[in-house]
Amino acid sequence: MLNDQAIWEKYAGFASKLAGHLQFIENNGVRVIYGFGAADFGQISGYSVFTLMAHYSKSGDEVSLFDGIANKTSFPGLIPAGFNGILDMSVCNAVIIRDELKRVMSNQVIAYDVVVPILQSLLVYKQVIRNLRRHQMNYIDCFVATISDLIKNDHE
Repeated sequence: MLNDQAIWEKYAGFASKLAGHLQFIENNGVRVIYGFGAADFGQISGYSVFTLMAHYSKSGDEVSLFDGIANKTSFPGLIPAGFNGILDMSVCNAVIIRDELKRVMSNQVIAYDVVVPILQSLLVYKQVIRNLRRHQMNYIDCFVATISDLIKNDHE
């Protein structure tokens, strides 16, 4: 079993990259809530888009929040009834939770149908944020256009 120091040494590079992405996102007008837990879901009703970035355990089909674990049964209940915005799950690979959310909130969830590593999904998310700052368009149109541009540029 790894001790705290060994765990930190193992993930220090990843954490540093993640911190850099979060700083960029925050500097470009996105509110980042560090230490986000179940009690914080009440805050999302005032936003048109909520993006979850959390650790996902494939073995337990659970998302780690700051104050505990949420699974496919409990997670949808955390979303406030008054939230009618977009729930962007593209940065969180919680496959079973994502699928349950798509079933319950079919027109409000953005998610990949494949597992995308978090650093790669954050690169896409950063490009969506850049494009939103440059163009007058809604979040879903911007997300789709960003993905389309990335695919098109990859094939050129």
